[in-house]
Amino acid sequence: PAYLKFLKEYPESNDAVFLLIDAYDVMFQAGPEEILAGYQRLNSPIVFNAETYCFPFDAESPICHLGFGVDSKFEQVYGPKGGPRYLNSGVIMGPQ
Repeated sequence: PAYLKFLKEYPESNDAVFLLIDAYDVMFQAGPEEILAGYQRLNSPIVFNAETYCFPFDAESPICHLGFGVDSKFEQVYGPKGGPRYLNSGVIMGPQ
């Protein structure tokens, strides 16, 4: 993919953070400084987007409910039914 070629050609940097977006339907709701601050608050080297729909499976499929026990960090933050819980790799943020 083009983004891998770009990352390989970009000069090495210890403090560069990249935001990779794969779609035309992405709308930013914050500026670059706020996005970077949010990324840094997560204290995680790589962050992926999440969504509320379990694509490509039906929401009732057992595969859509793996790993979300009552003690999970997700449920502590969003409650048992709320929030985006499924991986959407259309947005990835992290270092080179």
